[in-house]
Amino acid sequence: LCGNHDVGEAPSKTELDLWKERFGDDYFSFWVGKDKYVVLNSQMYKNNRNCPEEAKEQDIWLTKELSDLNEDCRHAIAFS
Repeated sequence: LCGNHDVGEAPSKTELDLWKERFGDDYFSFWVGKDKYVVLNSQMYKNNRNCPEEAKEQDIWLTKELSDLNEDCRHAIAFS
């Protein structure tokens, strides 16, 4: 989970790519039993002026993740 100390206050594509190269995805989801956990790169919500396309991709991904939930999901929990 990256933050401002990792990718800066206004991350760029270069900073995000470096994070991904070193640590993996900057947003992702996983299941634990019937609970779905969604991990977001909140720096793109704070200031996305240097990475508007990446922020849009995360929004599209998040919309799909949430719309795919069904009655089998007990809780959806977000980390940012």
